Amino acid sequence: MSIKSSPFWTKRLGLALIFSVALHLLLVRGLGLQFPDWWSTPKASYGTIDAVLVAATKAPPPVEKLPPTSPVAKSAAKKPPTPLPPQELLPNEVLIESASTNTEPIADASRPTENTLPEQPASTDEVASEDERPKPPDFVETVFTVTNGGTKGVMHNSYQVQPDGSYVLKSEVEAKGFASLFFGKLKQQSEGVVTERGLKPTHYLYQYGDNEDKVQRASFDWQAGKLTMQNGKKIKTAPLTEGTQDFLSFMYQFMFVPPLEQMQLSIANGKKLGTYDYEFEGEETLSTKMGELRTVHIFRTRADSDEKTELWLALDYHNLPVKVRQTEKDGDVIEQIATRISTSNTAPVP
Repeated sequence: MSIKSSPFWTKRLGLALIFSVALHLLLVRGLGLQFPDWWSTPKASYGTIDAVLVAATKAPPPVEKLPPTSPVAKSAAKKPPTPLPPQELLPNEVLIESASTNTEPIADASRPTENTLPEQPASTDEVASEDERPKPPDFVETVFTVTNGGTKGVMHNSYQVQPDGSYVLKSEVEAKGFASLFFGKLKQQSEGVVTERGLKPTHYLYQYGDNEDKVQRASFDWQAGKLTMQNGKKIKTAPLTEGTQDFLSFMYQFMFVPPLEQMQLSIANGKKLGTYDYEFEGEETLSTKMGELRTVHIFRTRADSDEKTELWLALDYHNLPVKVRQTEKDGDVIEQIATRISTSNTAPVP
């Protein structure tokens, strides 16, 4: 009886044969048997390369070489410094760190504080004493515009020192336009001598219009110490004290004695003698036809009435009056503002 071989058994026998050959080869190598050269040497000799396959990786970036550091830097790098606590700085201050651990805010020298003024070199030439004040001029001429309600006028004042040391002060007010038909001229005149303490009047005249019955006069007898006042036909006397002025000279007395040094004046106007206390209102800048004028504003009032007299004295014109305002009992206001001032150390030739 014949047996047919099947594919299944054929594969099994083939695998068994391969396994058997491999097993024999291992046994032979393990026993240290040697084969002839023709058995182990191939027909042609070829070089061999041992290669190992590994997974591909991304090359690291090149490392930058740093310059060598000093031992001090190395020790500092090993131990980082301890941060200082934050500090609040005041305005205009900076924080300066010293070698010690203490830190203090100090003022910034490059930015001075508000109340700090730069030091100025002391100069004795710039400081003028009371005896070095500018000498008052020998001649002054001032023109004023005058307003009294709806009435306008012009006033001319002149002051002149004579060669013998005496002075003459004149003032004349005249209405302008249609009002000049109804209002007469107002004249004032003061005469006296110029002393180290200023003006010392001897005669004063006040005249409005041509009516002699309304003329007021005052005579100053300094040797006898007596003041004689005449108003029309009325005459009276009063003791005369040193420094008394008349109603015109007192405004020019500030050329010699600054207003803040003498704020109390005795003034006579031909009708009465009174002592007037002036007060300092402040410094003001007036806008006039002559430009901006720096002035000292002083005033006087009476406790028993609403009368008020105000003066603006020009600091750049020997404290000459450049504005005068008179408030009367009934509220009437008369105002004078200077429009031109001329001064000279020599009197003009007539």
